[in-house]
Amino acid sequence: MRLLRWLPSLCVLLLVLPLQAQAPEELPRVEIGFVADGPYERHQAFIDLVQQEIQELVRREFDVQFPQRFSLQADGTMDGVAQAVDRLLADDEVDLLVMVGVMASHYAATRDSLTKPVISPSIINAVLQGAPYEAGRSGRPNLSYLEIPNSAARDVRFFREIVPFRKIAFLVGQNYADVLSGLAEHVLTLLEVDFEWEVVPVDADVETALAALPADADAVYLLPLLHLSSPAFDRLVAGLNARRLPTFSYMGERDVERGVLATLTPDFMPRMTRRVALNVQRILLGADAGSLPVAFAVGERLTINAATVRQTGISLPLEILIEAVLLHEELEEGERLLNLETAVQEGVTSNLALISEGHFVDAGAQNIPLARSSLLPQLDIGATGLLVDENLAETSFGILAQRSLDGALTLNQLVFAEPARANVTIQRRLQEAREFGYDMLYQDIALDVAVSYLNVLRAKSFERIQSDNLRLTRANLELAQAREAIGQAGPGEVFRWETALAQNRQSRIDAYARRRVAELALNQTLNRPLDEPFATADVALDDPTLALNEEVFTTYMRDLGRFDVFQEFLVQQGLKNAPELKGLEAAIAAQQRNLKSKRNASWAPTVALQGQVNSTLAEGGAGADGGVLSNSIALPEPNDTHWNLGLIVSFPLFTGFARKAQRIQAADELAQLQVKRDLVRQRIEQNIRSQAIQAGASFASIAQAEVAAAAAQRTLDLVQTAYANGLVDILDLIDAQNTVLVTQELATNAAYDFLINVMETERAISEFGFFKTPDERVDFRQRLDAFFAASGVR
Repeated sequence: MRLLRWLPSLCVLLLVLPLQAQAPEELPRVEIGFVADGPYERHQAFIDLVQQEIQELVRREFDVQFPQRFSLQADGTMDGVAQAVDRLLADDEVDLLVMVGVMASHYAATRDSLTKPVISPSIINAVLQGAPYEAGRSGRPNLSYLEIPNSAARDVRFFREIVPFRKIAFLVGQNYADVLSGLAEHVLTLLEVDFEWEVVPVDADVETALAALPADADAVYLLPLLHLSSPAFDRLVAGLNARRLPTFSYMGERDVERGVLATLTPDFMPRMTRRVALNVQRILLGADAGSLPVAFAVGERLTINAATVRQTGISLPLEILIEAVLLHEELEEGERLLNLETAVQEGVTSNLALISEGHFVDAGAQNIPLARSSLLPQLDIGATGLLVDENLAETSFGILAQRSLDGALTLNQLVFAEPARANVTIQRRLQEAREFGYDMLYQDIALDVAVSYLNVLRAKSFERIQSDNLRLTRANLELAQAREAIGQAGPGEVFRWETALAQNRQSRIDAYARRRVAELALNQTLNRPLDEPFATADVALDDPTLALNEEVFTTYMRDLGRFDVFQEFLVQQGLKNAPELKGLEAAIAAQQRNLKSKRNASWAPTVALQGQVNSTLAEGGAGADGGVLSNSIALPEPNDTHWNLGLIVSFPLFTGFARKAQRIQAADELAQLQVKRDLVRQRIEQNIRSQAIQAGASFASIAQAEVAAAAAQRTLDLVQTAYANGLVDILDLIDAQNTVLVTQELATNAAYDFLINVMETERAISEFGFFKTPDERVDFRQRLDAFFAASGVR
């Protein structure tokens, strides 16, 4: 019993003791200082990233602090940098220093001695700057630096390949002139120079630098301009672009994002800050800063600002554009931007085939008043001038004048004519058939535009996939070159990747051609200039403008029973809406009236009323005064005006069996139209069911294709890492890369096949979602839900 009384206290004790045992020990406190070249925006962004990376890496090992008083910004001069560095080196509270900027890194790397660990991450050329170097390390106690590969010679060589300039201006920050004084000359020693060059210092006043540009310079290379604020850098780039000067950046993608034409340097800031944080961790764990590797691989990736290309009008080779990462491909304000709905709406108002059909329908409408005109009065007026022989006139006893002018007014009114009456009804029905034919073409054009638009999106996706594959091959080539350099692979692997790179470039060119062909086809359907550029918006599978979007298929594809009901609903809607059937019904009605007319022709006469008024307007010559039989007998003169009125009734007794042949012909033509209606009805139902099945299959395959693509990508990541570490051979990596390419294309095809199948299904049921208002789309879904509820299927 005593044990039970103490049991609660024992449980509490057992719970508390582990917690006390696991209480964290106080971590060693480390204070890190920073020295920046000056109060520059990019420097502060770099400091923030470095601090985040360091905290992430060492937060379980050290209590790292970044006191604001130890984050110093120099005044943009080497003397100011030296004072800031010396001050922190002399402060015992600072445990480690990180240099920020070219000048700070240069000063620390070239200082005779360092009393505490210092990291200089921005050495551009160790040899030119006089930084210590021993077997890939600084070899100097407490000094760790990163040497950014000197890519200036590579950049200038490539720049001249795409822009054959005659004179280039090197823009360099005024405060970096001393540190980088020999860089331009060093670059030129690496090139076979057959062009002129000039270095232009840039201070905070960029307008002065723009004015100092040589008038005959036709290209500009931007060396580090980290001292410029964002507005100042933007003004500099805008001024260069306004002069239509091609520009190239040493610093990389961030400059291209701001308007510089091109660069070969990817954004290495995240990798550099991570590398600095790793070096900090190793130093804090006991490694000497001077023993850390200084090599820092930046990589190579061509990036081009498409907006700058358009603004400057610079023409770049196709093989360059297709391999580049294009920024700001979207069109500028005022230029064409299409989405699926706007493209279709434009197509059904501008397509030439539809415009031509519209004129055909309008012209056919006039057949109705033409047919009706035969039942209305016909009034003619005419005149006859007559000249007869004089002797004849004299002996006509005044009946004929030698010269006369007579006028006549004639009225014809069809009282009854079965063919004419029938023709009015027939023409009305035929016009209805023409209008339904126009509706059919209207929907066909809408489908053509929608499919053309989706084919453009598909081609763009394939182009993007080929671009990614090309960049992956280039990265793998760099891995192979690194493996060869350390002896893990022979030159055969490098040659194999160079071959793959050439093949991928060809595939990328083919993808570009397919995309341009698809754009031409879309412009043609929209009646636009064929080479007119446009931007496109993607189409989501759940786009609300689609009558049959992802939500509908998700709801009604759960099992075959639900899908069968879904098909039945589509069939009913399609047969009710089909303009093809409505047009045939109108044609059948016209033929039925024609057959009735042919049958009535055997007993129905033609009755017409005809009247005429004649008047002699003028006469002269012999016989104009009348005539006499003798000296005592004068003949009466005829009246100048006379009239007549007659009723005409005709009935063809025998037409050589023509009426019988016409009746039989009309009956057969009617039977042919009725059979054709049944055939079309059958084909419409078959098309609806076929399109629905294909749409359902492509919808079901989307998820599987995405799973396969994701798995292939994960496999590639693993194999690529293993290849870099020498654990797998080149064939494994090539196979993994090809699998990613194939699965990505299959996933893209599955998505766009589904969307195209949806468009074809909506056309089959004549229910395009983008022609409906939001309320009409809701009504369509409600009718579908009601039909399903009435089916009794759960």
